[in-house]
This record gives sequence, structure tokens and C-alpha cells, in this order.
Amino acid sequence: MQRNGTAAWLGQPQQEDLQDGTALLKIETKTGSHVYWVYHNGTRSRLKKMNDGTTYEVLNGKCNCPDAVHRQTDCKHARALNAALPLVRS
Repeated sequence: MQRNGTAAWLGQPQQEDLQDGTALLKIETKTGSHVYWVYHNGTRSRLKKMNDGTTYEVLNGKCNCPDAVHRQTDCKHARALNAALPLVRS
């Protein structure tokens, strides 16, 4: 099954924003869009959904969200981080 979506930073975050957890990432899929606060320290990331506070941990590319755990595959959170993190300025 192919999955499509987009991920885009809101603003132009820098490394300090990731370390503080103040970077904002918007993830859009065919079922809707959500904005997340993103914390990242190199290998571990945390995404906290802005509208309800739901938090997901991504460690070495593996997420603990129900979709990733149930399907045993990469989820939108891990894929969005893989695409967005290289765009953050030092």
C-alpha cells in the first residue's frame, strides 16, 4: 500500500528550536493535517500534537504511535521527520 503526504516546517527552525521543542512541523495526509511541536536531540525525537497534546516518540526511525506499532512499518511521523530534519538550519 502506498501512502502519500507532506511535511513542512512552519517558519524556519534552527537546531536550538529542536532542542527546546519549539519547532513546529505540519504533517498533511489524505485524512487531514496536524501541527506538532518537535523536539530532537540527534537520535531521539518527540512530536507533540498541538490540538490535543498526544505525544509520539521516534527513536532511530521507529515510532511508538498506534499505526507504526500495529502495522510494523514506518508511519507518517517517522517519514515526516526523515524528510524535514535535513532542512533545519544549524
